[in-house]
Amino acid sequence: MKIVSVCRAYPTHRPGGMLFVVQDRARALVQLGHEVHVLTTSLADKVCDVDDEGVMVHHLQCAKMVNSDEFAAACVEFCDACKPDIIHSDSLDVGRNWWVKFKNTKTAVTLHGFAWGDFFTKWNLFKLGRSQPPEFDAYKFRTEMEAINTFNTVIGTTIQEHWLLQDLFSIYRAKQVYNPISRHFFETEPLAPPEKRRFLCATITGQSTRLFELAKEAAVRADVELLTVSAIPRKNMPQVYDSVSAVVVPTAYAQCYDLTIPEALSRCRPAIVSATGSYLREAEFDDRIVTVPLGDVGALAEAMVGALPVIQATDRVLTDPSFPLNHAANWLEAVCTS
Repeated sequence: MKIVSVCRAYPTHRPGGMLFVVQDRARALVQLGHEVHVLTTSLADKVCDVDDEGVMVHHLQCAKMVNSDEFAAACVEFCDACKPDIIHSDSLDVGRNWWVKFKNTKTAVTLHGFAWGDFFTKWNLFKLGRSQPPEFDAYKFRTEMEAINTFNTVIGTTIQEHWLLQDLFSIYRAKQVYNPISRHFFETEPLAPPEKRRFLCATITGQSTRLFELAKEAAVRADVELLTVSAIPRKNMPQVYDSVSAVVVPTAYAQCYDLTIPEALSRCRPAIVSATGSYLREAEFDDRIVTVPLGDVGALAEAMVGALPVIQATDRVLTDPSFPLNHAANWLEAVCTS
């Protein structure tokens, strides 16, 4: 099939979770034999095409890394000429809804966070005394719901996101497909955890919302080592996870969970997380994820010195839904059976 994937940014612009998801999915779809075109915004104020392992990445004439009228018009022009079988968006362009012009093409959207998750994140920060109370704009929420509903297929990336779409937006046909992570996490076998407890906080952005300072305080109380990293090349991250006992994500973020979680699990490292959003919902079905009350430094310290789940490395490529080829197969099934 000919697939057009749309996102306002791509790893050619900067590192980022959603951006890496777009790249890993596109590369995996090419491996499965499909023709994939990624439509994104200008690169360094220039228009150019990049061949990314068989994925054609088109940097269109428009402002960088933002949705705009120019980006929407350029996407329409490209799709008119390309005539794809599937148009898929990873960055929802509320208000423009340009994809509705293509009546005979399958359209799909994956939500990596939307209004409800943003509201609950702000509510968490307010509960912790870190922000003003969030304002609820019902018309904004309804506009977003209506935009999402214009796609043939709607995908949430976690149990929590799926629930938000079905229950709070009444999009009952919504499906769930876990995000992919880099193939680098599956190319080598994980090492045994270190003998001395050592924990990891890893992110590209948003350390304040992820409350890493609570992890630092908890590590001091527990008398364990804490490693905090940012912007490490992806190919080097497997060995970073292998060097620790577990990841710690004491976050207030109430949307889809960080790629840090499936990355750690792929390297047989458990996760200690705040009991909120996708972290809480996934932990109800996955005993590799340990939850602690939101903002509770004492509970976080206790989890650091307590018994940690032991994860076996058997059949990771076959069973892990985040392995890129597994994700691509699940994604195609979700889109093509709508």
